[in-house]
Amino acid sequence: MKNLFSIKKKATYKEIKILGLKIKIGNKNNLKLQDVEKRLERIEKYVELINKSVNIMFRYQTGLQINDGLNKVGTTMERIIVFDPEDAPKDHFERYAFAAAQCEGKKVIDVASGCGYGSNLISRKAESVLGIDLCKGAVDFANQFFATENCQYLCQDASSLNLAHKFDRAVSFETIEHIKDPAPLLKSLHKLLNKDGMLICSVPNQNIIPFDKEVSIHHFRHYTPSEFKELIESNGFVVENIFYQYRDDFKVKNIADQEGPDIVIVALKK
Repeated sequence: MKNLFSIKKKATYKEIKILGLKIKIGNKNNLKLQDVEKRLERIEKYVELINKSVNIMFRYQTGLQINDGLNKVGTTMERIIVFDPEDAPKDHFERYAFAAAQCEGKKVIDVASGCGYGSNLISRKAESVLGIDLCKGAVDFANQFFATENCQYLCQDASSLNLAHKFDRAVSFETIEHIKDPAPLLKSLHKLLNKDGMLICSVPNQNIIPFDKEVSIHHFRHYTPSEFKELIESNGFVVENIFYQYRDDFKVKNIADQEGPDIVIVALKK
């Protein structure tokens, strides 16, 4: 499965590289807009083929299908599927590693936990973790491959959670930009947190990655650091720290006078 995916990914990257070189020397070769459009259509077909191939092999290997209506294929770059947290994309892994360090010995809820690898990573330090996701296929996958004695997963709408117990930490990475009105989600998390509970969440930084609906088709918007802080604090939290992820090593940190593409906020319940 991994080998076939790598072969097709390399083919796609080759197409993109060739297109980039041709655009660069376009004046010499008299490259026309129609030629660029044809190349882009070919790349889109490669991506669609990769998604279809991965989805077929995934169903064959697991007996599950992750399809939450994102597109006709079912697996997209918005739904990261790995069988080991160590294999997750570097930026995702580092966000969860950062959260895990804040969750040692704590009861944690991970909202929009996806296929579960991040919740599992946190559970290695936390007392317990409950992963919540709206996609039943993702939750089934998480329970099959990442559930442990102290890490479980439920399929629920995070904006209207109905849970009997409280948590010390709420984690939700790259979720808020997918929601038209994130206030109900934040209020729900506020209600579920114990006194002095902590919220750890992230969004793309509008100052570095300006929102483009054609590129980020599953997003409603991106946020500047001040907008994100205002959103969090208007829903019952006090922002303790604002961090960023940078493209050098993807670790969550704060470099003086330098913003990163992803904003990570740590906030306390009022």
